[in-house]
Amino acid sequence: MANSGYKSFETLELYYTDGDKSYAGQRKPNVITDPDYIAPVLDTVSCAPGVRYYNKEKSVYATRNNCPISYKGSSVKVTAYPNQFASDISVADANNKALAWLAANAQSFANSSGSCIFSPGPVILPVNKSVIFENQDSSWDVCRGAASADFQYTANQVIGSGYIDSVFYLNRYRGAIDTSSVTTRPKSAKLKFKFSTNTVGKALTFNLYTSTTKIPISQAFQLSDWNDWNSDSFVNKVEVNKDSTNYQEIALTPAQLNLLLSDQVYNFFLISNGDKDGSTPTTNNRPVLSIAPGSIYLECTF
Repeated sequence: MANSGYKSFETLELYYTDGDKSYAGQRKPNVITDPDYIAPVLDTVSCAPGVRYYNKEKSVYATRNNCPISYKGSSVKVTAYPNQFASDISVADANNKALAWLAANAQSFANSSGSCIFSPGPVILPVNKSVIFENQDSSWDVCRGAASADFQYTANQVIGSGYIDSVFYLNRYRGAIDTSSVTTRPKSAKLKFKFSTNTVGKALTFNLYTSTTKIPISQAFQLSDWNDWNSDSFVNKVEVNKDSTNYQEIALTPAQLNLLLSDQVYNFFLISNGDKDGSTPTTNNRPVLSIAPGSIYLECTF
């Protein structure tokens, strides 16, 4: 930064005031909390100030994003005022400092000063924990009925059943959604999901099941969790058009809506019809389910 025109002192030295005014051998930092502190002194002769440039007024809008469920945050104008930032390079550089400050602070300012407005529209509850379980075996019945999966994946992976080089493959998706913010029973809710890749070439049916065991968000999935469903936990299903990568939705039943209100976490499976009905696969035509953060979620209407 260019000179400000002020002289400041880093250290203080003690001298005798009588006699030859010699150095007393004591030195200490010049800090503002010290009773002997010496403030900066303006001296534009020996410390000529350099050219300084200041920012123009800059503003951005940020929306409060920490409101409770069924409420939307208001939009708040956040301003960097003129001359708030200085530069010894240019006005543009000072403006960039103002914009950087706005980018770093606008959201927290909106969260503390914005309002929460009641909004009865849909509320999105994204999946907090995802896994695709995979099992392999030369026998289809053994593959489907194994007590534990062979592998689990947390990246985008294929789902459903396949047959490659005399080996059967079966992939099931399990997810968990934090529903602790649901304090009133939704009027309706639907699970929404999509495929990142789908070249199967025929319609697909996918089934929604709840899990037998309620696993907290903080608890990791285990390989044995892949078989934690049965016919009694069936919720609903959807038929996906051939090759579709559009969002699909499966409506929750009234009993499931009660679960959203009573449980802290909603545990569920997405299972292909071939897996559910036991149809023996003959090819490896399987879609790739998108399980990136935010791709699978519950849409609730209150």
